[in-house]
Amino acid sequence: MINRIAQYLPSNNRLERIWKIAQVDFQSRYYNDRLGLLWALIKPVFEACLYYVAFKYLLGYDKEGFGLFLFGGIVTWMVFAEGSSRSIGILQSKSYLIENVQFKHLDLYFSHVASVFFAFLFNFSAFLVIAWLFGEHITWLYFYLPIVFLTLFLMTMGASLILSTLQPFVKDITHLWDMTILTGFWVSGVFLNPM
Repeated sequence: MINRIAQYLPSNNRLERIWKIAQVDFQSRYYNDRLGLLWALIKPVFEACLYYVAFKYLLGYDKEGFGLFLFGGIVTWMVFAEGSSRSIGILQSKSYLIENVQFKHLDLYFSHVASVFFAFLFNFSAFLVIAWLFGEHITWLYFYLPIVFLTLFLMTMGASLILSTLQPFVKDITHLWDMTILTGFWVSGVFLNPM
């Protein structure tokens, strides 16, 4: 549907450029892999299974629906972590666009976060299917999801802008941010809830 809308936009339109760069970035991430897009689903499912086994069998925690709660939390956290971490060097990695095309810097961030959200929407669709298979019912709370997704998008954009702006001044920002992401993951509500 979006391709049909994009074909009516003029060739020099800003939204079309953002869309195309996001599309290319998303496809290039999984293009050379044998399983392709399935890797976007395999990693969070593997992590959720690993943490579920650790919490259930090693820590003795067994709360109903915790597996789905864990999967949803991991998928959501991975969007923020990947979107913000990969954006640190975006101005250097995409400098050819800035130098050769009249392209606004902000558009690079929009396209980057949009490409990360493509994988997120794929994972969220899988989450809904898995939840349906486990007998979870859709409630009125699902109507809040667009607000949650928009908030997540804006938080990822904000972190991306801040981190890539700091990168020329703080050369070790990548390593510092990796430690921050790891700490944030373990103190998030996904793991504090079962305690």
